[in-house]
Amino acid sequence: MRLRCLVSVVLLAGLPAPAAADDLVLAGRVVADGDTPLARARVSLHPLEASVERLERELGGERAEPAAGTLSDNDGRFRLRAPSAGLWTLRIEANGFMTRTAPIKPLTETMELGSITLSPAESITVRTLDRDGQPLPGATVYATTDRSRRFAGIGLRWSTPARIGVTGEDGSVTLQRGEKERLRIVAAHENLPAIQRRGILGSGATLKLPPGDSRDVRITNDQGQPASGALVALADEPVPLGRTDDEGRFRVSV
Repeated sequence: MRLRCLVSVVLLAGLPAPAAADDLVLAGRVVADGDTPLARARVSLHPLEASVERLERELGGERAEPAAGTLSDNDGRFRLRAPSAGLWTLRIEANGFMTRTAPIKPLTETMELGSITLSPAESITVRTLDRDGQPLPGATVYATTDRSRRFAGIGLRWSTPARIGVTGEDGSVTLQRGEKERLRIVAAHENLPAIQRRGILGSGATLKLPPGDSRDVRITNDQGQPASGALVALADEPVPLGRTDDEGRFRVSV
């Protein structure tokens, strides 16, 4: 046991000390295809979220508040000063282009990011149908990129944030998609089992949810009391479905 403790101390002592907050700068250049600079792109830094926090925010349609932000100049260049060392998510967005995010785990020193390329934004209309082929209003549609992309620079893993929407009376919802982006789309409804399609290209997609049996699930805390307001999500996706009622109940379809 004493040997293990000694080794741990030596390893920790060998790690670089975090830079002072005034020295933590993220610098880079935002460009479109063809290395065209993007002026006034919005660059922001957000605390890294746990999966549950992100799902709760997406379900409520809330936007994450940045801890720091700046705009790119006419040459697309930016310098963003971080408030402190730690675990962060860098977000870059510009009108007419797809948003990109990348986790920084951890930020301990100034980083030169090189050029970050944003792709043009288009849209896709997703139609959901019930078992009889009729439009299905109130379905939750969750779209993500089938595969993350890497860009030139220090090797951050850039990706496009998930897009989420609820179908209207005509059973459809329009979401943003990249020009050449392959999508993974999941559609879920409280009365029907969820369905997934992958590798979707183009401006439209139709998902027909299969028939299933509805079951009421009751969630309790460790004292056996109803867990009201608990977040319910598909574990494999994960896709937020809703929250339990005052009695801790939620209806799912299987």
